[in-house]
Amino acid sequence: MNQDAYSTASDELFQDPILKNMRQEMLVYLPGALEKKHPRDDYQEFLRLSFWFLGGHKDKEKFRAPGPTHHARWMAKAIYALKIFLFKTQFKLTVRESQNITHLALFVSLVYVKQWNEAPLAIRAPLNDIEFLSNLKTYPNKTVASKAHEAFSRHLWFLSEHLVGIALLDDRVSASIKEKMVQNLLRPALADIPRRVKLTSESEQLKLEDLVTERTTSFFDVLMEEGKEKSDIP
Repeated sequence: MNQDAYSTASDELFQDPILKNMRQEMLVYLPGALEKKHPRDDYQEFLRLSFWFLGGHKDKEKFRAPGPTHHARWMAKAIYALKIFLFKTQFKLTVRESQNITHLALFVSLVYVKQWNEAPLAIRAPLNDIEFLSNLKTYPNKTVASKAHEAFSRHLWFLSEHLVGIALLDDRVSASIKEKMVQNLLRPALADIPRRVKLTSESEQLKLEDLVTERTTSFFDVLMEEGKEKSDIP
């Protein structure tokens, strides 16, 4: 395969204003993410391929040989999708295959890769979850957004009365929102609240402060107890 014969996403794919804005945001975000250390080479590869796909400047780094794919590691499929798009002129793809690869490459590079990259950062989880839901709601390809929404709705553990308090430690959350969150610590706990929020048309409009109640203080109790235990360790 000729590594010099690759093609990035054309401007025509970003004619929708929403996709255009997402592209601009990711072209700013990805270089910073690439500068950080990553536990695995394929983590950095996923970020780099997303950047190249969106039209970011390609450095001297070569494309890596295809790695193993596995049902338990969706990232591998995302990497394959991006590579297939970049080298699509060297593959014999049907029209449908080409369209599907394009849809997948757009979604993983514009929406998914940031959420995936920041998944280990618990402090950022509540705000990231809310932003991800907002992105899915406005994403132009409703078929892709619907499937992602369905899957993501099973992993909203940080959007709960108990865990939303960790967002107070997130430096991206504005002082005004944090002030509202603190005020809501005096609000009575919600009745029959599930451990994770159940998405409805109304719940998708939730803000961080809407999830805070007196029950949120239990999160800080846990932190203090863990701190005491660690301080007792010789």
